[in-house]
Amino acid sequence: MKIEDFYKQNNNLFCSLNWLAFQENYGREVIHFSNCAGIKLDMPFGRWGVWVQKGPQKLSKELIKEFKNSGADFVRVEPAQLSKEEINEYNLAYLNHWSLLCGQKSPKATQILNISESEEDILAKMKSKTRYNIRLSQKKGVTVLINDDEDILYELLSQTAKRQKDYSPHPKEYYTKLIKDLSKNDVAHIFVAYNDKLEPIAAILVSFYGSVATYLHGGFSEKSKNLMAPYLCHYEAIKYAKQHGCEYYDFWGVAETDDRNDPWVGITRFKQGFGGKKIVFPGTYDYINSKFWYNTLTLISRIRKVL
Repeated sequence: MKIEDFYKQNNNLFCSLNWLAFQENYGREVIHFSNCAGIKLDMPFGRWGVWVQKGPQKLSKELIKEFKNSGADFVRVEPAQLSKEEINEYNLAYLNHWSLLCGQKSPKATQILNISESEEDILAKMKSKTRYNIRLSQKKGVTVLINDDEDILYELLSQTAKRQKDYSPHPKEYYTKLIKDLSKNDVAHIFVAYNDKLEPIAAILVSFYGSVATYLHGGFSEKSKNLMAPYLCHYEAIKYAKQHGCEYYDFWGVAETDDRNDPWVGITRFKQGFGGKKIVFPGTYDYINSKFWYNTLTLISRIRKVL
């Protein structure tokens, strides 16, 4: 599977009018260019940048000229296609973990599941342990329903954050506005798993845009860990996406390598159990307009990280 076959511009939720309208409703400023748009990133001393999340599809000299004339200190891009020649020509700075400013960066690698096949074939291509856990969850009386209640999602996200110190959810208001804006257009829904006492024990937020369903956020209750509810949540979301015309299910973020010490090794194992293929994108790059301010802001960010 080639990146260009999966990740076309009309499948990019994060550059869609729906997503950008949500960002504006949440109070963020959207900066528009000729063939893409991004979120304004406010920085210290009144400086600012722009983040074009998962876009544009491809860079061009004309677009770089727009970046240069935008007034931003830097423009963060995540193109689906990018050559080494273009990196050098446009003088792009690659963002590794240490050089990252303001924490805005999409995962470089993701797990993509082709859901255009039959449900039987999708199940057959899963790892046996994943199939077992889905069926176990069903046998233990777990049911999954669409319930766009941000309170349920946020509570389970908060419980997950307490267990995983390297994860922190957005403010609750973020999810309130996100779900309100996207669910009314059938662009995103919350899939909630309930135990036999009708208590919510897991929830995932999944978007549906173009031919791609994307897993955005999820959490579960540690007390009901043995019910394997997250497995059933994703399986029901996959079936829903398939029924609504999606061809791919994007699990949104896995480890780039097979390094057993990678902090994402656990979640990667979970996601890859559903089958599919890992796609590694070119990564996140900054086009720098002001080297002085970019270096200054980066230094401040590093000091804050150390402290």
